[in-house]
Amino acid sequence: MKITPGMYRAFTMVALPLASLYLMWRSRKQPAYRDFWDERFAWSSYPPKGEKPRVWLHAVSVGETNAAKPLLEAMLKAWPECDVLLTHMTPTGREAGRALVDLAPERIHQCYLPYDAPYAVERFFRRRWVSSWKPKCGPTSCAKPRASGSRWCSRTRERAKSRRRRPSR
Repeated sequence: MKITPGMYRAFTMVALPLASLYLMWRSRKQPAYRDFWDERFAWSSYPPKGEKPRVWLHAVSVGETNAAKPLLEAMLKAWPECDVLLTHMTPTGREAGRALVDLAPERIHQCYLPYDAPYAVERFFRRRWVSSWKPKCGPTSCAKPRASGSRWCSRTRERAKSRRRRPSR
């Protein structure tokens, strides 16, 4: 059975209450899952957009956040006219990201990427982003930037590794 975009959007809306239950369950062992629900469900206002263009860097976990550091440092140096929004999905990734924010606190903003529900993605992409390093996100999150007219490109470490592993003929 092929899942259509409409079916996916309906499923994500139905699944949101389950996400709340999941966060509560996870918070029994890791209390940080109780924090920042407003960002996860797009109830908050994200860091206000300034005059500068903003580059979106999505690093889900600690490992991806640590791997993004050289890229972030290079972007800050190469694009002084841009700010950076660093998003995460796990509390440990967000905690690791605090060290990256300290590199340039006036230019780097941090939040959770909201769940892939249509209303949440719409609110998140009211800001126009320039780029995403690792779009490990749902179909709605990956389609919305293009639809809103944002300039969009993505780079993933996995794609680069898989290209290097191909045997030469």
